[in-house]
Amino acid sequence: MGAKSYEDVIAWQVSHKVTLAVYQWTRGFPREEWYGMVQQIRRAASSVPANIVEGFARRKPYDKARLYNIAEGSADELGYWIRLASEMGYGEDPGPLREQAKSAAQLVRRLTDATLARAHL
Repeated sequence: MGAKSYEDVIAWQVSHKVTLAVYQWTRGFPREEWYGMVQQIRRAASSVPANIVEGFARRKPYDKARLYNIAEGSADELGYWIRLASEMGYGEDPGPLREQAKSAAQLVRRLTDATLARAHL
């Protein structure tokens, strides 16, 4: 059958866990980054599951796909922020977080592609 709730969507489950991990990871950032990089990283991370939730609620496949595509962009943006923060030496080693974020981005990409494929039927 299909997902009955956004919570049933694997891409949402993974991206929600990534968001929780991002909040934990950024707690160790320098104070001077709290109103800059930390907010940007957290915004990008939380945007992924939030856009999946909003897309799930839409009835038309193109509307769903548009929001899932926004989630894709946020997932890719998050990947960049993780890289930048890592190269600047902020927080603990984000290796596992980087891999989780990559996995979330791939899942969201598949969700977008599947939604677009259904829209063409």
